[in-house]
Amino acid sequence: MGNHDYKRINSKIKERFLSISDIKQINIQCISIVLCHYAMKVWPKSHYNSWHLYGHSHGHIQNQGKSFDVGVDCNNFTPLSFEQVKEKMNLLQNNFNYIQGNTC
Repeated sequence: MGNHDYKRINSKIKERFLSISDIKQINIQCISIVLCHYAMKVWPKSHYNSWHLYGHSHGHIQNQGKSFDVGVDCNNFTPLSFEQVKEKMNLLQNNFNYIQGNTC
């Protein structure tokens, strides 16, 4: 959910989605990914180098560690594929609170 979505979410919109969340944690290819409209300094499993994908800031917040603003206005007004995000994340530094470990 974004900061403008609460007024707009109605039953017609809700029936198009399996779920609508403020924060969602998913795993793809053994990568733990936290999705949230807002940028966070720490997020679930950030100490294991999980990723954090967010929007809201329209490119005005510097990415920190494995966090990345996936808003289209920061990415040539084009949605990014998982592979494109993965390429960008591989170039980023580890999270500041990273400890050795594996979440898989």
